[in-house]
Amino acid sequence: MTEVRQYPGKAVNFVIGAKVVAGHFSANITEVSEDRSNWNAAYAADLDKRIDTIAATYMGVNTRNELFKVTMILNANLVTMKKDLSTLKTHLEVDFKDTTDYVIILTDLGFPKNGRLSFTQPELVALLTKFKATLTPEYLTKITAKGLKATLPQRIADNAGTIIDTNARQEQLKGTVKEATGKMVSDLNVLYREIIGICKIAARIYKDDPVKKELFTFSKVLANLGDSRPAKKEETTPAAKTEK
Repeated sequence: MTEVRQYPGKAVNFVIGAKVVAGHFSANITEVSEDRSNWNAAYAADLDKRIDTIAATYMGVNTRNELFKVTMILNANLVTMKKDLSTLKTHLEVDFKDTTDYVIILTDLGFPKNGRLSFTQPELVALLTKFKATLTPEYLTKITAKGLKATLPQRIADNAGTIIDTNARQEQLKGTVKEATGKMVSDLNVLYREIIGICKIAARIYKDDPVKKELFTFSKVLANLGDSRPAKKEETTPAAKTEK
């Protein structure tokens, strides 16, 4: 009898998401392990190694290595980019908020009309594509006319290309991976139960820290990979619920 899939989203996105969560878990092991005797650096390293093994079996060693490498590079660049975009938006607000140009400038540069700066990866790539196309020398002069140095918007435009290209390579690699079947579904189900347990406990620990809590909200991890399927029931318990 075929085992029913328990993990959310596409298998390739789930494996990448599990790898991302394992990285966050390892980076925050001191805090998240405070009440768990079996959580320590050795356990975190073993979890990461087991995910690597599952991924190699599922998608092949070469694809796994490049896909994980591209994902880690992309995630690191996204953190910096989100900070730069937030800083730029603040400068634009100070300089243009009381003018009719403010909304026009934000729209031209790709910022959402609702003003929020919480992006999934596909949304951010779309913003950066528009930003890069809009930031001509003339437009740069326009938005720096009131004191903003050109360094910040120029850095965003320069780094946008790297993120856009890396995202495209990630999607290309994901497209070569077939959906899981047979024993792999069973293996991924076991991994899912372990990862979601980590997410539930870590989300409770970080309930007053939205930034860190989001690192352990698996539906958001998947959304960042372009897989926006609804959260599984296990994620929407009081211990882990972050989305309203």
